[in-house]
Amino acid sequence: MVELGQAVFGNKWETLDCPQYVEDGLHSLGRFLALKEEGKWDGWWSEFENETFAMRPYYWGECECGFEAAEWEWSYTHNHSQECYQTELKEIESAHGYKWNNPQSERLIKDLCFKHRLTYPNGCAIHCTCTHQSEWMEWISVNDHDVTCHVVLPNFQHFASNLAVHWYKHIGRSTTINKELGFLEWQDIFDACRKSIQ
Repeated sequence: MVELGQAVFGNKWETLDCPQYVEDGLHSLGRFLALKEEGKWDGWWSEFENETFAMRPYYWGECECGFEAAEWEWSYTHNHSQECYQTELKEIESAHGYKWNNPQSERLIKDLCFKHRLTYPNGCAIHCTCTHQSEWMEWISVNDHDVTCHVVLPNFQHFASNLAVHWYKHIGRSTTINKELGFLEWQDIFDACRKSIQ
């Protein structure tokens, strides 16, 4: 399961929870790397890559490919329409504060949701009644991070099987995987990775 902090501020994650046997194997592979690559791999803060696999630490840095700057620019240059729920919501928040700080704001936002026939309280901060969301989805469908940007690179990647594992801060914390993987298939991948660094 993806943690809230990762979902809001974190790097890429996959759609499936990572099986415990894969997490255990990644811990073992990390310890094996630390023993075999002494001086070259210092635990969870270094990158390792060979022809078989790559292991990378959780990335704390900024986007390296320019996508995030382009995303911000799109957001600054594409506004909601004047009639949109979001525009009216911003006016209420500007005049009266956020709903969780002010009972008057809460009442006005509830009325605004009713006016636009939208749910309240679920979704009341993100509803959109103009084309902004569909324009955003169209833009994002053809724009993304470069595959070499560390924001999207998997923390573990097995090249032959196209297996990708992402985690939040360290293995075992909000660890996700890009495909279903049985124990025996994982064992083959793990063995190939170990052999590649002996």
